Amino acid sequence: MDLPPDIARHAAGPAGSLTAALLFMSGVPWPRRIGMVLAGSALAYYGTGVVATFSSLPEGLAGYLLGLFGMAAVAKVFATWDALDLGTLLRKWLAKLFGVTE
Repeated sequence: MDLPPDIARHAAGPAGSLTAALLFMSGVPWPRRIGMVLAGSALAYYGTGVVATFSSLPEGLAGYLLGLFGMAAVAKVFATWDALDLGTLLRKWLAKLFGVTE
C-alpha cells in the first residue's frame, strides 16, 4: 500500500521520534518522553524540506533522521537543564539582589 506523498513525508518524523523514545530513552519518565517526541516531530516537520534539499536525501528518510536525532538533541537539552539547576541559581541570585539571607 502506497501512502500519499504528504502523509509519507510528515509521518516519518514522528516515527523517528517514537523509535528513539521507545528504544533508546530508558529511565526517562513518560511525560518527558512524550514532550521529546513532540519536539522531535516538530523539528522534523519544519526541517525535513531543508535537510532533504541540502543533503539530497529522500524526504521520508530526512524526516525520519530528523525525528530520531532531533529527539536525542532535545533529550540532551533536558539533561543540561536539569544539571544546571537553574531554580537554585535564580533563587540565590534573587536573595543576593534583595539582601535576603537564607
